[in-house]
Amino acid sequence: MGLDAPCPFCRLDEISQETPDFNWQRYISGWNRWFNFQCHSLQWRGAREAVLVAMDDISNFVDNILYVDKLTGISTFSRFELDTTEIFDHETGKEYAMVTFDIDEFRYINEFHGYSMGNQLLRYISGGLVGAMSGAEVCARVTGDVFVALVEWTSEEALVMRIMQMVDGINKRLDYVIPGIRLNFQIGVYHAREGERDIGKMMDNADIARKSIKGSRKTGIAFYDKSMGEKILKTRQIEARMERALRDKEFLVYLQPKIDLESGRVVGAEALARWVDDRGNIVLPGEFIPIFESNGFIVELDFYVYEEVFKAHYYRKTRGLKCVPISMNMSRIHLKSGNYIERFRALADKYQIDPGLIEVEVTETIFIENSGYVKRLVSALRSDGFKVSIDDFGSGYSSLNLLSEIDVDVLKLDRSLCREENLSPKERVILKNIAAMAKELDLQVLAEGIETTGQAEFLKSIQCDSAQGFLFAKPMPMDEFFKKLDGEW
Repeated sequence: MGLDAPCPFCRLDEISQETPDFNWQRYISGWNRWFNFQCHSLQWRGAREAVLVAMDDISNFVDNILYVDKLTGISTFSRFELDTTEIFDHETGKEYAMVTFDIDEFRYINEFHGYSMGNQLLRYISGGLVGAMSGAEVCARVTGDVFVALVEWTSEEALVMRIMQMVDGINKRLDYVIPGIRLNFQIGVYHAREGERDIGKMMDNADIARKSIKGSRKTGIAFYDKSMGEKILKTRQIEARMERALRDKEFLVYLQPKIDLESGRVVGAEALARWVDDRGNIVLPGEFIPIFESNGFIVELDFYVYEEVFKAHYYRKTRGLKCVPISMNMSRIHLKSGNYIERFRALADKYQIDPGLIEVEVTETIFIENSGYVKRLVSALRSDGFKVSIDDFGSGYSSLNLLSEIDVDVLKLDRSLCREENLSPKERVILKNIAAMAKELDLQVLAEGIETTGQAEFLKSIQCDSAQGFLFAKPMPMDEFFKKLDGEW
């Protein structure tokens, strides 16, 4: 009988009015079923009234909504929680591990291959994950490209081997979708001891471990330990304070002098951010820079540093004081915004900056990650008269290729190339030839991290132009730097 049909036990000509009154769903625990109810008011001739209630069993429909992931067809996290609870109830005497999976930079798959292809990959990944489960083990898609699995624990070594086999198997499946593709996974593991029942906490701990290696751009496995929880707490404390700190100017710009190795004079400086909170406590760069790189706040910090440097240049220029070129870092996170050059130009125009006094340091790894965009960006900066340097030159395997593809002004040698006074003969040959090659290409060469006179003398002998490091001066507040500069050091 259709829900809108009149009661079959009544004569049609006796019904004068039919009014749908209610439509609702309810879970009947005694039957463990979901029902959909529709209620109709019926009015018979002769003023007789009745109520018709129609009922449909929709249990499978509700189960599908709550417990089956629409895209991949595997369990949702809600189903996973129920299944995990049942496993813990029945599989006594066993130990388990909560494992969370995240695909590194999966958004690039959607950008380059389209969302349809991205969704297909997620389905293949889900199938590979389900196929890797055995016995009393379960898995689910949590959200986006994040998956979770509850697997049996025997030992850390055995679990690592099994997870890597799982990843290899999934990548082999993906080759059918996009030939040659190989995804990297960041994987967090929490060893759930016998008797533990808090699934949410286990999941959180596995996520903490996973996020500790997020962005590493290679497949990695991290096991949770208490220190990770402390690190997460520290991260949250920093993130809770960072915007206010920027607004209240708790970030200070320090300058580290660059010294001409021939004359010993100051020929420039590098701008560095330091954080001194409202209580006078120093937050070390190693504590906040990686967090800002991870959450994207580094973009705002970089532009804050840019503006402070531009202000200083404007102040000194309008008063006829000496100015020297100052270099500033550009994080790889700027590549994701897409408006770096426009924002940089607008700020420079605001303070009427002489572009010859500004150098933008771009790390070697940035060129590798997004070479096309970086090439255009570098070209735009140099066409405006700004200088560009390759920071950490020599730290990767594509250094020489970069020089043939991108026009820059300065090579900033990675400190690992001249880390000790007693360089090996091979290291000396390498440095000597890098410097000679730079001269042939009309590039300036700067060495950083110089701490001994022996290092400085060797760099001078191979015609390295300038250097910075504790041998000459530590980073110092801008006011102190300019006072020394005005006193000719």
